[in-house]
Amino acid sequence: MDNWNDLNIPPDHESWQRKACRLATQFILPVMLPASTAFVVWLGHRKSQDDESQKTTKQQSIDNIHNKELNPQHLYLKERLMYEQKVEVEEEKELQAILLDLKYVRERLLERQDIYCSTWKPRDTRQHIESELLQYSYLKSYDKELSFYPGMRKILDKKHGDRHCGSHKHNNGSLMWEWMDGMEAKARVRKHTRIYEKMKNWEKLHCSK
Repeated sequence: MDNWNDLNIPPDHESWQRKACRLATQFILPVMLPASTAFVVWLGHRKSQDDESQKTTKQQSIDNIHNKELNPQHLYLKERLMYEQKVEVEEEKELQAILLDLKYVRERLLERQDIYCSTWKPRDTRQHIESELLQYSYLKSYDKELSFYPGMRKILDKKHGDRHCGSHKHNNGSLMWEWMDGMEAKARVRKHTRIYEKMKNWEKLHCSK
């Protein structure tokens, strides 16, 4: 029987393991995807800056635990930190794959907008690029999480899409660059959200033992 939420067990009678699990589950802050694009961009950059210092701190924690006698408390902390490192490596790898995809999309959008703003470049080439980008975004596994395909459709919409033309190629476009920045930031936030969810599940699994 799972007594995790049993109010008949007073907090001061909890074992060290139950207390550690309860505190970890309650106070690991979830990363929410906010509605504000500006806030998402800021949060994404902040997460990126914090990653390196967090990795160093966690590695130091593991090294300290290795130097101690592995009693049950230390063993629990060691397992948790090692699992968290493993999850972070996996999610960082996936983040870099998404950022690579977005780099490709950025280059294709730049090319598409250059053709759109040109009076002599072939329209068929632009339409081919647009079709390719729509298919590319639709087939990505993270499409629903990041609203990849809907965002691409909005940018390429014939009436309401990005129609901004500047003085040269790299000044073309407006909406699409805001969208790209937002996508990159949401991808970084997604990484931390997934880490949080995996750690939460790990805590539940170990707290039920």
